[in-house]
This record gives sequence, structure tokens and C-alpha cells, in this order.
Amino acid sequence: MGENINQNGMNLETFPFNGGGPGESSGGGATDVRLENGTWNDFNSLKSRIMVAAGGGGGAYKEHIDTSKKYVRGDGGTLIGIDAEFYFNNDNGGYSYSGHGATQTSGGEPGERFNDNDIDPQKTPEMTGTFGMGGYGIYQSKEYEAVYSSSGGGGGYYGGGHCNHPGNSWTGGGGGSSFISGYPGCKAIDENSTEGNISHLETSEHYSGKVFIDTVMKAGNEEMPTHDGLSTMTGNTGNGFAKITYIGAS
Repeated sequence: MGENINQNGMNLETFPFNGGGPGESSGGGATDVRLENGTWNDFNSLKSRIMVAAGGGGGAYKEHIDTSKKYVRGDGGTLIGIDAEFYFNNDNGGYSYSGHGATQTSGGEPGERFNDNDIDPQKTPEMTGTFGMGGYGIYQSKEYEAVYSSSGGGGGYYGGGHCNHPGNSWTGGGGGSSFISGYPGCKAIDENSTEGNISHLETSEHYSGKVFIDTVMKAGNEEMPTHDGLSTMTGNTGNGFAKITYIGAS
């Protein structure tokens, strides 16, 4: 059996489980509920997802003069993933080099590149966020042996965009987007979609007809219950967690 290679020449086995973009700091993978078995990146299996909790983008930890701003990665989002922030020499320099959050119908855009003239396009595997996968970028210099790696986007319904690292800076990948069948504002995938031609419906209801009721979405920067239900936390760190409680037949 050959390697699992995508269209950009990247070995998908280097991805964190369930779609976090690889890189200097990898994006977090999504947590989801599927109707069809298969490897995490199998398109038909991805298409069968009826609930997806997004992962956050990869990013650096940096103490900042504003102590409320320490992490630069973009958190996993609800309908839209959260953009990462960008710090340069301890100053807030905007978002230009950091990855952007995904939406219901598209992956997050990457941050701006630095010094395009120095990049060897033949040695630069790169992908924007896409359906089920966070983006990544690994840039090889034309003149030097230097490799400029980036932090990956978070996995999700759609994956977040990767960042770029322009020298003495701290940047992060954008967060993925989430999906719940039946949740207002979600865009369900068309059952006839293929990996090369994805389209979405105006409805939030998955083509399987299975929908959830009384749903709540929380982004990774919001307060939510802990796994044991005894307290609260702001987002989740480490491995994802899914808790299913049977409440009886309807």
C-alpha cells in the first residue's frame, strides 16, 4: 500500500488526528459524530458528519504587556472559526501574518507571506484550510537551506488557515468552524458533493435527515461545562472529548 498523499504532495499521516494542520505548532483536530465509517480523512466519511466541534489553530505562547493576550492561536469557532492574533516585538501588529478562521462553506485563508521572492515554489508544500482539514505551509528558501515552517490551522467542518512567521514574531493558525445538523446558520453539504466539487445547501439539515434539537454551540474562547459536568472551563486543551448520555426513546 502506498503513502496517503494529498494533491499537494503532503503525506496525510503527518496531520494530527482529524484534520489539524501540521507545522511548527500543529492545529488541533476536530471532534465529530459520523454516520459512515472510514479513516478520518476519507471524504465520504467526512461528508457523513452530523456534528462537528472545531479545533483551534496552532500557535505560540508569548507573554505580552497586556496580560490578557498571551496566546496567539485562533480558537475553534462556532459557525465561523476565530482569527489568530499577531505580535511583533511585543507590539500588536494586526492580523496580516496570522491565519484566519474557517466559515460554513470554505476553509480559512492563510496569513500573508513574507518575502515571496525568497521562496522556492518547487519546495513549498502549502494548502489553505479545506473541508475537514486545517491549512499548512512549509517554505524552503531559494538561496539558503533555511526552512520557514508555520503553525497549522485547526480542524473542523472546514479547517482554519495557517500562519506565516516573518522573523522575530509570534503568529498562529486560524480556528476551524463547527457544524450541527439542524442548528440555525449552519450550511449542510449537498449529498451529491464530491471531493473535487463541494456544494452546500441553504438548509442546516444534513442529507441523512438526522437533526439535533435544543442545541448550543460554544467557541473555544467561551465558558463551557467541564467534561465531568461539575465545573466550567474556557475552551478545552489537550485531547478532544465527546460525552453522550442516553435519555430514552422519543
